[in-house]
Amino acid sequence: TRFAAAGFVYDLPYGVELLSQAMYGDTWRQRADANQFDIVYSAAYIMLTGFIDDDETHRLSLRHDRFKIDDRNTFAQNSNEIGNAWTTAYSYRPDDTHRLTFELLSVHSKRPSRLSTGVSAAQRDTTLQASYRFSF
Repeated sequence: TRFAAAGFVYDLPYGVELLSQAMYGDTWRQRADANQFDIVYSAAYIMLTGFIDDDETHRLSLRHDRFKIDDRNTFAQNSNEIGNAWTTAYSYRPDDTHRLTFELLSVHSKRPSRLSTGVSAAQRDTTLQASYRFSF
């Protein structure tokens, strides 16, 4: 497995941060049964995040991701995939030991190998999750 990654953080006015990262790489493996495992992948995101109050207990974030898998395997199944995702998050951190986060994630992707399972190659999945973190 090989990959290269680059990212940055840029401070905007009003305490807002702009973050981004991109990654490109490949994974290759020759199996004993002569099937070759060879995938090129890429992913990138951009995110805006910032506190919405002066005492920095409430944070909002918005993130957009893009990803792609180029399957160059010798297997019969096509595992190429391309997609994107949007994430919005709200975090409440009343002190250094407690954090409550709510996150809404929507992923849209197209993967031809899904057709062999009887579902559409294009899928959209949405998840809402909550987490609580206690640190000591």
